[in-house]
Amino acid sequence: MTAAQHAMATIYRDGAVIGDVAIMVARLGWESVGNVQQPGRYMLRFGWVSITVDDLAIWSEFPEATFALYEGASEYGNEYRLGSVDLNRPALDTAP
Repeated sequence: MTAAQHAMATIYRDGAVIGDVAIMVARLGWESVGNVQQPGRYMLRFGWVSITVDDLAIWSEFPEATFALYEGASEYGNEYRLGSVDLNRPALDTAP
């Protein structure tokens, strides 16, 4: 199952900022892909997801990490790749 997070996106026109909008970003965790151990292309209920060696390295060190899903162009239908990562680590307490 994917989770969604709100994010802010800045809109530009001709190099100038014209506004900010809230967007929903679909995120995918390791459990959502069956804790796969090999890079490759995997079929999920919403389409194909490509997982790289680097993605797996992050998941092996941070199993709770989630990746943003990015839709790619494909002649075969819904094709996705993993993008920015959220390590889901607790914030450091910097208070004195």
